[in-house]
Amino acid sequence: MSQPGNESNERADNFEHHPLADARAQIRLVRVHPYDADHPNSVLQVTIKAFDRKEAFKNYRALSYQWGDANPEYRIEINGRAFIVRKNLNEFLKHVSRKQTEEPTNWDGWYWIDALCINQINGEADEKTMQIDRMCETYEQAVQTIVWLGPGNVKMMRAMSYFDRVSATDVIFRSANVRNSLRNDADLFTAVDEVVSNSYFARVWIVQEIAVSEKDGRESAIDDRIRVISGGAALPWRVFTLAVKAISWSGLKHNDAGEALRLDDIARIRSLQFIASTYANGTELMTLETLVSMCRGREASKGQDYIYALLSLAHWDVPDHRILADYNRSGCSGICSAIRHIIEVGLPDPSNHLKSRLREKCERLVETAHHRPFDRSREMESLRHSCSGRFYDMKDCSKDTCSGNHCNALDICRAIATVLNELGVLINRVSSYIVE
Repeated sequence: MSQPGNESNERADNFEHHPLADARAQIRLVRVHPYDADHPNSVLQVTIKAFDRKEAFKNYRALSYQWGDANPEYRIEINGRAFIVRKNLNEFLKHVSRKQTEEPTNWDGWYWIDALCINQINGEADEKTMQIDRMCETYEQAVQTIVWLGPGNVKMMRAMSYFDRVSATDVIFRSANVRNSLRNDADLFTAVDEVVSNSYFARVWIVQEIAVSEKDGRESAIDDRIRVISGGAALPWRVFTLAVKAISWSGLKHNDAGEALRLDDIARIRSLQFIASTYANGTELMTLETLVSMCRGREASKGQDYIYALLSLAHWDVPDHRILADYNRSGCSGICSAIRHIIEVGLPDPSNHLKSRLREKCERLVETAHHRPFDRSREMESLRHSCSGRFYDMKDCSKDTCSGNHCNALDICRAIATVLNELGVLINRVSSYIVE
């Protein structure tokens, strides 16, 4: 199948994306060629083609996955030319290629995969921005969204089978059954823990991908609109989340062997489902600060993506103040624009005593920012331009690379968002109490 990426350096004919004629009205899709059993070590072949979005409507599957580490690299061929992909995507493409020989009806056809279908080259930031600005539509217009947890193993397959059984259990006994079975079976406990702690669920981008797909699934009454896949095991998203909910409600913290259940990972999946359900119901869209606060434990590879990944889900009280994704800006600049928006739109009324006090608190937090968000001077913008906004994390530093100046823009943005989100929760509770 795919070959190690360093072999592609010997080739001059590397694949390059042709610019889309209309980046807003068009979309690229890929088709994976079936596995060739006669040539098991041949390079994996993929075809890419541009379509008008109207033509592509409901004629493709969208992939939701994690990019993973940059190394090792693997070479595939797109339209006969070499292209480098990361390990996790390579595993998915191999999976699709093999499944086409086993279940062609379920796996044939076109796919949308961001790493292949969006030109990720920095020089094409405008096209990338326009494509990402329509990510909601991309997932909404897919016939199915595939959640890829990786090639899986025996443990994960057992856990997925267990999730299927749990969801079929009578709701009255579901949590009690989960508590007893996981507490007494150490191997099953470990298998379930491995699934819920999968690093896929830590990604910030999946919040939008799942929410939009779930909304479309409810509107079209398709039970299998989102499918969770781990190697040879597959479950509808609804079944998967019912099982996670039962584990959460079981009250189980550790098994009889003393092994602790990763409650933070379970809470992360439950939070994802809450955001997705809220968006799908369409009754009350969340503000940007609420989304930033609820997703503060999630991860992205680029600083601006901590904000941009949530924009399409947010409710904008003042449409003119809506933030737009712009990949010509640095991560730090994108995060600082979110800080300004959250404070100026979320706390605009100085005559309100409570909001005035909270604004003062938020502004004190802003004053501790290394790249001051409200300083719009050319010098400060220049400093932000060369900063990803992610140097807040000490573990990313080493003795050789640490400058001692850690950008804390994301930490401050999340802290301010949490303050305002807690205010909103308090106001809603008081309002409900008054109404009652």
